[in-house]
Amino acid sequence: LGKRARSLSPSGTHVLPSEVLRNVRYAIRSRDTEIMQLQRKMKNADAQINELVARFENTEEARRRLERQLNDAKKDVDAQAKAVEDATREIRRLEERLRTADSDKTVSENARKHLEDEIRRMKILLDQTVADGERKALEDAENQMRLLEDDYKSRITELTRKIDVLQDDNKRLKGDLAGVKDKFRNLEIEYNSTIRKIDEKGEQS
Repeated sequence: LGKRARSLSPSGTHVLPSEVLRNVRYAIRSRDTEIMQLQRKMKNADAQINELVARFENTEEARRRLERQLNDAKKDVDAQAKAVEDATREIRRLEERLRTADSDKTVSENARKHLEDEIRRMKILLDQTVADGERKALEDAENQMRLLEDDYKSRITELTRKIDVLQDDNKRLKGDLAGVKDKFRNLEIEYNSTIRKIDEKGEQS
C-alpha cells in the first residue's frame, strides 16, 4: 500500500488513483455521449430514409396514376380522332350527293325547257301550215302536234315529279349536311379540349 502508482503520463509524473478513476469516468461519459449522439443521428437518418421511401412510393404511385390518366386520355383522343374522320367522310359523301342532286335537277330543267321549246316550234309550224291552206298537211300536223303534246305533257309531268323529288332530296341532304357539320364542330371542340387537358397534365408533371 505504501507503493506509489505507476506513471501514466509521458513526463513520468505520478497520477493518483482517484484522478485515474475520474479520467476513466470522464472518458466513459464522453464515449456514452458520443454513442447517444450517434444513436440520435442514426434515428434521424432512419426517419429521413423512411420519409424518402414514403415520398418515393407516393411519387411512384402518382406517376402510375398519371400514366393511367394519360393512357385513358390517349384512348379518348384516338376515339375522337376516329369520330372526326368518320364525320369528315360523311360530310364529303353528303356533299357529293348534293352535287349529284343539283346536277340531276339542272338536267331535268334543261330537258323540260327543250320540250317546251319544241312544242312552241310545232305550234308555229302548225300556224304556218294553216296559213298555207294545206289541209292534209294541217291534219298531219295536228295529229303530230297532238301526239307530241301528249308525249311532251307526259314527259313534262314526269320531269316535274322528278324535279320535286330532287328538290325534296336536296332539302333533306342540306339538313343532313348541316347536322353532320354541327356534330363535326362539336367533335372538334371536344378533341381540342382533350388535347389541352393532356398538355396541362404534361406541364404539371
